[in-house]
Amino acid sequence: MMYGEVPKGSGLLKLPIPARAPKSTARRFVLSAVLYRIQSRRTGFISQREIKEMLNRAGRNPIQEHLYALRTSQFLSRKITRKSLTEADEYRPGRVLEHEHLAEWQELTKKLFGKVGICEGLLGLPAFGTGFLGPTGMLVLGSLRRSKRPLTVAEIHLYLKFFIKDEGTVRSRLKKSLEHGLVEKDGPYWSLAPQLNQRLSRYEKEFGAASRQERVKAQHKGERQTNNRRLLGCTITTSQEDKMREEGKCIHCKKTNTECQKAEDADLTLEHFPPRTWQKHWGIPDHHHFHFLICPSANSKYGGYLTGLEPEELDKFIRISVRSASVIENIVQANIEVEIRKFYRHLDSGNRNEAKKAAAKAASLWRGLIHDTRPGLTTTLDGIPLDVSGRKKEKQLRRKSKKQTIRSRHIFFSP
Repeated sequence: MMYGEVPKGSGLLKLPIPARAPKSTARRFVLSAVLYRIQSRRTGFISQREIKEMLNRAGRNPIQEHLYALRTSQFLSRKITRKSLTEADEYRPGRVLEHEHLAEWQELTKKLFGKVGICEGLLGLPAFGTGFLGPTGMLVLGSLRRSKRPLTVAEIHLYLKFFIKDEGTVRSRLKKSLEHGLVEKDGPYWSLAPQLNQRLSRYEKEFGAASRQERVKAQHKGERQTNNRRLLGCTITTSQEDKMREEGKCIHCKKTNTECQKAEDADLTLEHFPPRTWQKHWGIPDHHHFHFLICPSANSKYGGYLTGLEPEELDKFIRISVRSASVIENIVQANIEVEIRKFYRHLDSGNRNEAKKAAAKAASLWRGLIHDTRPGLTTTLDGIPLDVSGRKKEKQLRRKSKKQTIRSRHIFFSP
C-alpha cells in the first residue's frame, strides 16, 4: 500500500493512498465520509439524506451528482429493493471496493475521522458545510490540530494532495479561517488558534452554519414523516404525528419518545393496529383510532411474526350495553387499546391465531360502532334506529339520546 508524504517533525499520521480512487478530489472526500459512517452501522448502509446532513449542504443536487458519479463508477452501490419510490436511497460499498481495495479505504477513513484521526470529531459539524469552511477547511484545520509544529501552505498541500488539487485552495481556506480567528499566522507558518471548539461554535452561530443544519434536519424530518405516512397509508398530518410522539408512549414497553431516542437513537415508530394490510382486506379505511407508537426494535421483531398470516374474518353480530351514545367512541378506543396488548402477548407466546382474533375483535367493534355504512345494516338503541354512517347530524342523535336512556345496542350484519 502506498502512503502520502508527511511533513518532517509534524508527527502527523501517514495517510494511505488507495490504488483505486475517483478522479475527482471532492468525490474522494465524499466517498471517505460515506465509508466511515457505514463502518459504524450494523445495517451497513447510509441514506442520501444523512449524507446531506453530514456535509451540511443546503441543496440536494451537488450531493446527487457526486453519488451518481460514484455509483456509475461502481465505488458505491445503491440498495435496489425498495418498498416504495418514496423510500430513501441507501448506499453501500460498490464492486470496485472489494477485498484489499475496501481495506485500503477503511484504513484511510480511520486515519481521517477515527479516534486518533486528523479530523476526529469534525465530521458533521455545521462549520464545514459548503459555503462555509467546507470539507477542505476541515482537512486543513484537522492537519494543523494534529501537527506538533506550525506548517507552511506547501507542507499542508503536500500532505493533503490526495484530496486537494492545488495550493491555492489551501491558502484560501487558511485566509478564511484567519478572518474568524480559527488559525494564527507567523511568517510563512500557520498554526491552530487556542480553544478551537469554542471558536468554531461561535462561528457557526454568528455566520449561519448552525441554523442551516437545523433547517436541513427539520426539512428531512418532515420528508421522512410524509414518506412514512404514505407507505403506511396514514391520514394524519405531520403536526398530529409530532403531537402523538410528544404525548404518547410505546404501546409495548411504555418508553417515551425521548427515552426511545436515548435507547435506540431513533424516534418511536408510527404504526397501525390492526395491521394496515388487514384493514384493506376488511375494507376498513384509515382512522386515527388505529394509530399507535412502538419502539423500532419491537416493531421490527413483530413484523416478522405477521409475515404470511391471513387476517381473521370479522364478527357478524355485536352486542354491548351503554348508557349514552356519547361514550361509544371512548368504548371503541378503550377496546382497541385492550386488544392491542392481547395481540402482542399472543405473539410473544407464539399463538398467532389468538393474535388474529384480537385484531379482528377490535376491528369488528370499530366497524360496527363507528364506520359501517353498508345497505341492509340494522342498528338500534333500545329499539330506536340509529344511523352509524355519520350522515345524520349530531343534533338528531343528541335529541334521541335525551328522550331515552340507552341500555343496549344490537348490531346485525346482513350476509
